[in-house]
Amino acid sequence: MATVRIPPVLRPSVGGEKELTADGASVGEILRSLADEHPQTQSQLFAADGGLNRYVNVYLNDEDVRVLDGLDVNEDYAIGIDIVRQALSEPAYLIAANAGYEAAEVVAK
Repeated sequence: MATVRIPPVLRPSVGGEKELTADGASVGEILRSLADEHPQTQSQLFAADGGLNRYVNVYLNDEDVRVLDGLDVNEDYAIGIDIVRQALSEPAYLIAANAGYEAAEVVAK
């Protein structure tokens, strides 16, 4: 069982949770398990080809999985997996809020 830390921008898709647990033998299986449990995360995490979306970074023990074995990495994942969505989420929150919109709704789209 792995612990997956959920970034703020994905929390509305997982019921507001900051951390979740998921099963799998590799990082890819763990993330797919998470997406099966929370279908709204599927398109946020994965591209059409099944790989990670380019704006999603996943870290295992502070190492980007892309420099390891990608989603196939199966190191000791019990320590935890961090998902980081970079694609300007923080600036997007500020822009939406300053424009008078509900920031979380705008960024989630």
